[in-house]
Amino acid sequence: MEKMVLTQEQAHRAASELFELMTPLGVLQCLHTVASLGVADVLGSRTMNAEEISKELPGKVRPEALQRCLRLLASKGLLIETKAGDGVGVGCFAYSLTSTTALLQTGVPDQPSFAPIVMHNLEKPSWGAWGEVSNYVAGVIDESPFKAYNGDDVFDFYARTPVSEGYFHEAMKMFSSFELPFILESGGWGELSGKRVVDCGGSKGAVMGAVKAKFPEVTCTTFDLPEIIAKAGLPPEGVTFAPGDIFNASTIPEADVFFMKMFVHDFDDQDATKILKNCHARLPVGGQVLLAEAVLPDPGEAAPGRPRQQVIYMDMHMMTIHGRQRTRAQFVALAEAAGLRLIKFQEGPKLCFVTMEKKA
Repeated sequence: MEKMVLTQEQAHRAASELFELMTPLGVLQCLHTVASLGVADVLGSRTMNAEEISKELPGKVRPEALQRCLRLLASKGLLIETKAGDGVGVGCFAYSLTSTTALLQTGVPDQPSFAPIVMHNLEKPSWGAWGEVSNYVAGVIDESPFKAYNGDDVFDFYARTPVSEGYFHEAMKMFSSFELPFILESGGWGELSGKRVVDCGGSKGAVMGAVKAKFPEVTCTTFDLPEIIAKAGLPPEGVTFAPGDIFNASTIPEADVFFMKMFVHDFDDQDATKILKNCHARLPVGGQVLLAEAVLPDPGEAAPGRPRQQVIYMDMHMMTIHGRQRTRAQFVALAEAAGLRLIKFQEGPKLCFVTMEKKA
């Protein structure tokens, strides 16, 4: 096998680039540390050194260790570092938030917090799963990387781990706050007057609540597992909760339209096909499945600066739990496998509406 040989200059440049690729490992864990401690809430609009910050944090925070975390984040433009005095101690370094890390604050009126997403993605159960990716790719393990590290599939794990489950649901709520405007404006809800819409995996009913408020003539139902519905409290006004199992068609309500937001990406093709077949069984002829999903770039488009590069990362993240993102062609194949016809793609800033229809 012929090897690719680099010049000395190319090798030096490549080594520098590879080292730079490894530094986010530390940056991400420092970001997780700051989010878990609530540093952004302490800082707010103030400029403080690590000693001052530590005094306002719970527990026995080490100021010198915190300062080193803050400095790495500042080196990446995530905090602003200023000189606060002479000497060699932590008091010499002061820090303030940037507009990016300001989003880690909680409880700011009319401003979502990104902290739950940081906690969800970077807590040990998620972080550790990435350490099993090499074994999964090499065929050393058969279960998902998440299960290999945590001992359970992701949703079984959340069912027995309330803290992680809380991070997950708060993260999904945060994502929905950004996605809802596109969903409401581009979902074609105004054409569904008098129709029955069932949101599969809709959790606490936020999406259906927003749809019902803006399009009151649509009959809205949120469908999820019984244990999720039991914890959801009262449904939003005008919305009905329906407990059941998406893998058991007899428990799924009949509908004219099944809506799923970032739901089928949780599953491999076999399970995703089963889900769509079960929906197919509960639809009338001409009924639709409306997916709001992040669509992968087509082959040959995985390059820096090209659209939807974040979706490629998301695809790898979903691989850790045996899910996947899909290209347009893969959605077409998924629809055909379930006996549906894909009739429309509608691009949005982050999500794409994928509309499938039950054939006669």
